[in-house]
Amino acid sequence: MDKKSIKIDLIHWLTELQDISVLKELQGLKEAQESSFELSAGKNKELDSRLGKYETGDMKFTSWEKVKEGVIIMGAIDIKQELRTLIEKENDLHVLEAIKTLLIKSSLDPVLKERLTSRALKAEEDIRTGSVYTREELEKKLDDRLGL
Repeated sequence: MDKKSIKIDLIHWLTELQDISVLKELQGLKEAQESSFELSAGKNKELDSRLGKYETGDMKFTSWEKVKEGVIIMGAIDIKQELRTLIEKENDLHVLEAIKTLLIKSSLDPVLKERLTSRALKAEEDIRTGSVYTREELEKKLDDRLGL
């Protein structure tokens, strides 16, 4: 019998099979076959080498917490570098003073930092939804408020 004939024969047999223990055994065989894999001689040699280093204590490991910490620190370093670059390019004294004030105030007052963040997020949402005044509407509102 060729491979195709064997497969067809097994398919017909399986569709008629009622014995749950045989079905479970076949399912186990299928799962074992799907999860098995072969390593090349080179991969086996490398694996043995690494296991040997692990067993003798020659291999150093880092915990997942330390790895995550390093990623967060690197993210902060990247942001700081980008800020340095942007600040170096900035020539507007008012913008530089605003950045300085923001950094000083935010490091001193967490409540202020939360309020500023909340206001900035609301402003971005207003811009996104179109809930903004035109220049003329703003000027009229200010004139009315100041009684001009």
